[in-house]
Amino acid sequence: MKQIDLYEWQEICISKWFSLKCRGIAQVATGSGKTIMAISAALKLKEENKNLKIKIVVPKAFLVNQWKSSLIEDFQIDKNDIGCYYGKEKCLDSKPFMIYVINSARYTLALKILEERKQGNSHLLILDECHHYSSQENSKIFEFLSNKNYDQKYYFSLGLSATPQTLTSSYTTEQYIGPIFYKYSIKSAMTDDIINGCVLYNVKLDFTDEERKQYTEVSDSISKLVGMLYRAFPEKKDSKMNHDQFLNFLKKIIRIGDEDISNLAKSIINKFLERQNIVYNAHSRISAVVNLVDMIFDGKKIIIFTERITQTNKLFSILSKIYIGKVVRYHSKMDEDEKQLALESYRIGQSSILITCKSLDEGLNIPSSDIGIILSGNSQERQRVQRLGRILRKNEGKKLSSLFYCYLSNSVEKGSLLNEAFTSDMEFDIKYDYDLEFFSFPYYNLLTAEMLCEIDNNSLIPFFNKYFDEGAYENDWLEPLSFIEKQMDKATNRDRKNYWYCMKKLSLFRIESKKTQ
Repeated sequence: MKQIDLYEWQEICISKWFSLKCRGIAQVATGSGKTIMAISAALKLKEENKNLKIKIVVPKAFLVNQWKSSLIEDFQIDKNDIGCYYGKEKCLDSKPFMIYVINSARYTLALKILEERKQGNSHLLILDECHHYSSQENSKIFEFLSNKNYDQKYYFSLGLSATPQTLTSSYTTEQYIGPIFYKYSIKSAMTDDIINGCVLYNVKLDFTDEERKQYTEVSDSISKLVGMLYRAFPEKKDSKMNHDQFLNFLKKIIRIGDEDISNLAKSIINKFLERQNIVYNAHSRISAVVNLVDMIFDGKKIIIFTERITQTNKLFSILSKIYIGKVVRYHSKMDEDEKQLALESYRIGQSSILITCKSLDEGLNIPSSDIGIILSGNSQERQRVQRLGRILRKNEGKKLSSLFYCYLSNSVEKGSLLNEAFTSDMEFDIKYDYDLEFFSFPYYNLLTAEMLCEIDNNSLIPFFNKYFDEGAYENDWLEPLSFIEKQMDKATNRDRKNYWYCMKKLSLFRIESKKTQ
């Protein structure tokens, strides 16, 4: 087995896990190295427990090969010591390392652990994307813990997730896995230079007049129906439930309420879906993304996240005709071979634009992208964090990544992607005019205008404007000065030297402006 040099956060995390008798959940930013940390922790525990059996549970089949590859390639574990249990590949032997897909593990893993315990084995469960295991069905993998013959001092657990919280109670995960004992955020990973830096652009879109009329009418209907519901449940009116909690409340009413109340709850849910359709299908979305790609493409690797397969297919139809041979799509309705071909084409650089609908939100390792575009908002923080992680994986020499988040103004969509922004000066608001097919960037426009006002020689203004227009969405003016100066030195022609000279001047002006604020 090979020893791996760990990041400081990984060392601290493993140390805290051991201090808690090797039970608990690590909440770690996507792309920070949680797989390496977990295997390192497991191997350290195995040194102390020679009879330890390591069981890795994953939510999806493609994750089996990712864990297996890490065990073999990163740690040089003998492949004969690794077994897999899912689909048609069901290893029945008792291997030191076993990787299970949750659907196959529900009715077999607990029995296997009890059988192995009789032979004197202790067990470590590594639960990847552990927020999946709180449901009644999935939690059956923990049934061995309630067996009177199983002594829990022989059980260890390590839950992994970028976002452990789910819509359901965290009681199940804490009961069986342990508490969240360590958090390593996107901000921390950026600061430690483990994942790439990122600039977030919140892209404000508008409804058409007809869409706004439809949206307002449906929202008014929802308000009236919710008012009727609160008359039946007055204690809930001031409970300050968020949207997801309110939906769970409605679903509970449908299950246990009388016919009239159940029908009222169903009507509210149907109206929510109707309003969501208006928001998701707003004409400005597809228009904004097509024009955004046109403005920023230049051979960069772009991943576009949609909420619906119809959006994925529509964007693919438009973009594949513009960027012939450079666009692929990935969604759940495609067959496996087709999906793998699409990913491989994107991975090797044959295609540069990947359009996906939720399928890539979680788990699957894909090459780091330069730019992410989120076509529409989603209420789940977990999906937003996972999507951000897709563009933050570290590549040598990679510049700041960009993430464009499109949202409808004056709607139920949030105007900012994450509850916790990266840093205040790396998040910007831009606006898209659907009629003019034009983007405006108020902060950048004001900053460049203020700088131009301080130039004594008016004849230089067109010179600066040319390169300022080029650099608006390139992030180069936000890069460290050392990086900008290096690019100036590397430039092979006068035009590129001029461009980086202007970016340096703008960067310096921004730094000075911040000092006086």
